[in-house]
Amino acid sequence: MNKLAALFGTTTVAFAGLTFYYASELKKEDAFFDAQSTLVSAAPAPTPAPAPAPIRAPSPSSSASASAPRGPAAGAVVPGTTVPAMNASVPQPGTSANTPAANAPGKPAAKLSASDVDFLAMYATPEGRRTLIDEALVDQRNGMRGLAEELGLTEEHWQRVLEVLAEQLVEARAAVMSCRADPACKSPLTPQQLADRKQAVRDAIGEDKYDDYDRYMKSMNERRAVAELQRQLTGSLALPADRAEALIAALVDERETAVREMKDNGGQVAGIGVPNGFVYYDANAPTLEARMESAMQYSSRMRERAATVLNGNQSAAFNRMQDQLMATLRSYLVRNPPQPPPPQKSEPKATQKAGQATAQT
Repeated sequence: MNKLAALFGTTTVAFAGLTFYYASELKKEDAFFDAQSTLVSAAPAPTPAPAPAPIRAPSPSSSASASAPRGPAAGAVVPGTTVPAMNASVPQPGTSANTPAANAPGKPAAKLSASDVDFLAMYATPEGRRTLIDEALVDQRNGMRGLAEELGLTEEHWQRVLEVLAEQLVEARAAVMSCRADPACKSPLTPQQLADRKQAVRDAIGEDKYDDYDRYMKSMNERRAVAELQRQLTGSLALPADRAEALIAALVDERETAVREMKDNGGQVAGIGVPNGFVYYDANAPTLEARMESAMQYSSRMRERAATVLNGNQSAAFNRMQDQLMATLRSYLVRNPPQPPPPQKSEPKATQKAGQATAQT
């Protein structure tokens, strides 16, 4: 599927709070989706390495821990994007939003996992679909703790927003699965559907609060990683709110720069996320080790940037999180190795002879 085909995830990690936040301006979508289209595989997520025990400081201080920012608790949020909207039509299972003519070349059909099949079976009935939306609503609420407070939304207003986001997530997941299984499908959602979804989110949140929502959502992945870091730091090592925000801002800036430079150098940016954060790599790299090397370059940048905000012990905890993330990526790539390019078709003999005759004349 093409660059508009952002994967909304079918893994436990991906679906438990995963929200794709499309760029605030539609003109940015091409660059974003080109970078993110291979973000999460439909295969079961690799099991992350166990989190290290919390680091304890010599002088515990409960106030420092209390000031830690509240980030999303579960699931990864792709930075720099928006969620799709509930009132736009979404392809039903077995169809697609952008199906070319029957005789047009397509992609190989992907085999859906058992969990994907179960999801689509539930989605096919009104009762099952409502159950999926209710589950997604809980995940969205847990995954975006602090956003309602940041925007100054009442509980009633926030519930309306969550309903839109949850329904969008379920519909988008169904569209992506259907497109993956359809060789003729180029994209699970059309540009118009993406625009409609963005507008639905804007309408639910309110024009006066949407810009603040946009800025917050672009840092959700980093907020989640910093929240995980805070859980590993105790006492005086815990980050006060202002330093946590400074770390989030630094990581967002470094991630945007690294991804942009990877694309500028001809790379196809892909990535994988777990509770410890996201790591990006060049999917154009031909071998597993080459992809790991590009991921390590990205990880090294994030470590170095974090060290400008954190002290030694805090940096050590952040680096361990990065180590776990790299181990998870290797496990994923071992199970999903780079595929060799398809063999080039040989030129028909008649064409070859015609070319030789032309060359002789």
